[in-house]
Amino acid sequence: MIRRTKSTENGRYGYSGRQSRVTIEQGVLHKNTWSGLRLHNDAHANVYDSEVNENVSNGMFIDQQSTIEIDQKTKILDNDRSGIVAYDRSEVTLKKVTIEDNTNYGVSLRQSKLTAEEVSVSNNGRDGIRARDASSIVLNKGFVNENSRNGISASETTVKLKDVELNENLWAGMYAKERSTIEVTKTDVIDNLGRGIDLEDNTKGTIKEDVVVAYNLDSGIAVNKSPGNILIEDIGVYKNFSPDMGGGFVIWDDSNPQILDNKIFSNTAFSSGGGISVTDSQATIGSIAKPNTIEKNRSMQGAGGGF
Repeated sequence: MIRRTKSTENGRYGYSGRQSRVTIEQGVLHKNTWSGLRLHNDAHANVYDSEVNENVSNGMFIDQQSTIEIDQKTKILDNDRSGIVAYDRSEVTLKKVTIEDNTNYGVSLRQSKLTAEEVSVSNNGRDGIRARDASSIVLNKGFVNENSRNGISASETTVKLKDVELNENLWAGMYAKERSTIEVTKTDVIDNLGRGIDLEDNTKGTIKEDVVVAYNLDSGIAVNKSPGNILIEDIGVYKNFSPDMGGGFVIWDDSNPQILDNKIFSNTAFSSGGGISVTDSQATIGSIAKPNTIEKNRSMQGAGGGF
């Protein structure tokens, strides 16, 4: 165990582990020339109540099937690249962790897994969480807010979100593409400057049960080039704006989502389809058993307030 130790301004890493096990408690990994912590070749670390900040590269870099568990109010802040980078079948587990103000990504995954609870991933210079190449994200009770690109960006990735806020990001709250699979429940997607939720390139999955998509500035939910199974059910989509078509929903290019039992109201599009816009697609919008409530949507050019 490494306890109450400062590892600062070293030539490379604050701590480096290879095929090893370490516990760091109340540590400070600060201003190292490369990463604050480096794990590789099946290494493992537990980090508790520590600070990882102002390192010249990443806060933490984990690869080659390594694992890390970070808990108890650890803060990963102000690193010159990303907060946490995990590659090559590595696993990151977070609980009550703050990852903020890093120059690139808050968390960046490639062929790796993130499991997180009660975290804040905010104010990072690119995406809050970026995942690609057969990665997975499981996030429960978290904040992914005010990042300078997307809140979450996923490519060929499985994403499960519950009780999460994806708010005030400069691009989309969540962007999923290239055969990603999503499951979103009890989540707020509010006040993003791009789309609330943006799904494309054969993404599939569900958005349902107490999800709110509101006040986003380039459509609430977009579905593009995704003919597979996307179910959007029992959510609220309201007061979103589109500078083109589809204030609430914009669906196009061979997509086939099912949109059932939702409240879609007070959305605005500049050209057409204030509530819902469908182009070159076959969306299922409501059923006898599960109709949508679509009301008070408008188009600024007067074409299709609801559709």
